[in-house]
Amino acid sequence: MLPAALLSLEPRGEGGWAPRYLGSRDEVWVAHAISYHADLANMPFDRVARAWSDKIEPALRASGVARKPAMGVKHLLDRVFRTEIRAALPPPRIREVVFEAAARGGSRDEVLARASVELGVRLEEIEAGLFADRPGERVLVAPEAVPSARELVGAYNLALVQGLLLRSDRVRVEVSEMVRSVVRYAKLRGLLATFAVVERGGLRMEASGPLALFRHTLKYGHALAMFFPVLVSTPSYRLDALCSVKGDERHVVVRAGDPVPRTHAIPRDTDSAIERALVRDVRRLGTWEIERETEVVRAGHRLFFPDFTLTRGAHRVLVEIVGYYTREYLARKTEALRAAANRKLIVCVEESLDCGDGAALGGTVLFFRRRVDAQRLLHVAEALVEGRA
Repeated sequence: MLPAALLSLEPRGEGGWAPRYLGSRDEVWVAHAISYHADLANMPFDRVARAWSDKIEPALRASGVARKPAMGVKHLLDRVFRTEIRAALPPPRIREVVFEAAARGGSRDEVLARASVELGVRLEEIEAGLFADRPGERVLVAPEAVPSARELVGAYNLALVQGLLLRSDRVRVEVSEMVRSVVRYAKLRGLLATFAVVERGGLRMEASGPLALFRHTLKYGHALAMFFPVLVSTPSYRLDALCSVKGDERHVVVRAGDPVPRTHAIPRDTDSAIERALVRDVRRLGTWEIERETEVVRAGHRLFFPDFTLTRGAHRVLVEIVGYYTREYLARKTEALRAAANRKLIVCVEESLDCGDGAALGGTVLFFRRRVDAQRLLHVAEALVEGRA
């Protein structure tokens, strides 16, 4: 995900803005950047940074490359290549002995010589390892497989969109195929999302962006950004996001056909650990049956995708597990539930994931922490079917 300073947009013909993607023609200079970076392997990271600022970036700029994509590619290379501590002994141990030797007096060379004898390593290894754990002294290490220019261009385009989503206020997604899979993955990520039918078929998902929240903004932003690669794996999609770029609001449009690679597939198993634990606990109690995703609840144009159905005889109670939430988000859910006649539904909410002002909501909302209390859930279900809730 690219940082805010490296985000770049260009006008889109339909009145919005598009990410300023890299294309096949950029692969030439990207290949040079990869080669330059690979040549810096085994150097301290401070020297790598200086090489970029003093030589590599100016060379790329001189060939017509804009600063943002050049530094965006460096940002990705810094994550593809790793850094490691190279020292004969753990640096904290070396410092401990050196500082104790310095406290006894003597010149710098005498102190290091005494430390060398005490630690049993060469003098040059003492000097090299003294601060080898500092970020700037860690050594750049090349990966086993260095990405190709084409791969890095695709990774840049994906990271650009994800960086924009981290700075979004609201997001709208439309898909025409693989609808249920998209819903499952959005729910797995815990997105504050509502779903509706699109007139021409398919599904519209409207989700809050991290800038709309009071709490968990970074964590939620990463959840939203990690949802996007799976969306790209669908045959047809359109994403509209209201994003803040350099303090200005921009309507950003991303759609199928944009040069974003399909690097992820929708996982077959989209059950969370909380959901798996709930299934085990309910079945262990044995008083109700629990089934996975048996129906879609329609309330006007809105759609609900409950996670489970509890059944006991003729009684059916739907259960939906919510991740991140705000008071307004839960209020909209309960309003839609009231519009869905003859449906009994319990919304289970992870209390610690409140992204709003902390206000709780009553009704058929069951709050929990880390694990849904199955016994309590079944008590609420019994109250619903008996008309006591």
